[in-house]
Amino acid sequence: MRSNPLLDRFASKVDRSGECWEWTGAKDRYGRGMIHDGTRLVTAPRIAWLLSTEKMPPADKYVCHSCDNPSCVNPAHLWLGTNSENMLDAFRKGRIVRPRREAHPNAKLTMDLADEIRSRYAAGGMTKAALAREYGLSAPVVSQVTLRRCWMSDP
Repeated sequence: MRSNPLLDRFASKVDRSGECWEWTGAKDRYGRGMIHDGTRLVTAPRIAWLLSTEKMPPADKYVCHSCDNPSCVNPAHLWLGTNSENMLDAFRKGRIVRPRREAHPNAKLTMDLADEIRSRYAAGGMTKAALAREYGLSAPVVSQVTLRRCWMSDP
């Protein structure tokens, strides 16, 4: 049986002592293993996928980790997904946290201002467009605030 140079190099850089098979070779800044496939530099999880399925993952698919360990190359922990699926997986697992309300870097409102806008609109005499101009907001944002679709206190 002929040896496979890529398989041999790959196997020499994998620590299989734990549940996650840790890549011990070169890594990118995100902790993903990197290996040269003879033509170009490729992430180690893509090569792990290739070696376990005998098919290179499609270019439009990511090799994602169910274990959330970027240096893991255990094929049992890998799955193919789109960028959107990968981001949704990360968000659901709490690895991506979206800043909300005042914590968002682009926030123009505070909870106090949102409450003030609702109170002033409910009191009458002010249109949403007038409130939007006064507070430097768009009319749709003021509408969402007054309809209590955004900038609400958590229950």
